[in-house]
Amino acid sequence: MIVRVGNQVIGDLAVNSATYSDYELIYSGPAGTFDLRVEFTNDYLANGEDRNLRVDSIQVDDCL
Repeated sequence: MIVRVGNQVIGDLAVNSATYSDYELIYSGPAGTFDLRVEFTNDYLANGEDRNLRVDSIQVDDCL
């Protein structure tokens, strides 16, 4: 899973859990409005195996 703020990668994490799990990333950047993107980079479908990524929630804290 790759997480980006704007075009900057802030995390490249291995997701190998079959249940919901917490992943924490720390990012410090300029003020403003940016896109937050989560990319599932380990998708797979073959031989009865189907990998999926489900995002239940995203929490963004402002710590000035």
